[in-house]
Amino acid sequence: MNMNLINADKFIFPRRIAFFAFVLFVLSAFGASAIFAQGKGKTARKKSVEPRTVVDFYLRLPVKYFPYIEYEPKNRASLMGSHSASKALLSFDNNRPIQPVNAQILLLKRMSGVSMLAISYTDCDSDPCKDSLRFVEYEKGRWTEVDAAPPLERGKIVEIYRRKTGKNPGQKAFVIYDVWDDKSIIVRMGDTEIYKLEWDGNIYDFTAPNE
Repeated sequence: MNMNLINADKFIFPRRIAFFAFVLFVLSAFGASAIFAQGKGKTARKKSVEPRTVVDFYLRLPVKYFPYIEYEPKNRASLMGSHSASKALLSFDNNRPIQPVNAQILLLKRMSGVSMLAISYTDCDSDPCKDSLRFVEYEKGRWTEVDAAPPLERGKIVEIYRRKTGKNPGQKAFVIYDVWDDKSIIVRMGDTEIYKLEWDGNIYDFTAPNE
């Protein structure tokens, strides 16, 4: 037997093992980097889809907080009216018979950094009209209704209305919460301004005036 061939095989075999080990290492490293890059891409995509504007929040808002959107489940945007340049205030144009009166959604940021929506509307499908002002927080995909202000006393609103107008409120003098770009909310009964709610970063001041 040729001893040179035997010796050659002794050297060639370990070299082949080393070569294949190197190839496997390169392939595994490439695969890991590809998976890592793909994971980073997914993370970036998840971050990018978090809601930022009031429209983003409205399009994700659960029906129970603003029931009128259930009539247009596939095209909520068709119910929208205008939204402010600051992208924080959304109004509805009442372009559907089922929509409420003076419906608005205001995007707020609490001192804790949590996003909160002030949702106001007056439902006149029933008799008498029913006013609604509710506050909903959004944090990490979770929605929670919160007490951002003490409840309004309707009797106090009627009392101020009588004092300002000198008459009892009629059927059309329902309560409206008119939300503004400066984050204030004007409480009106019919066409009469009752008082103004100021935002302090966490809650609204619901202290009614005495005049």
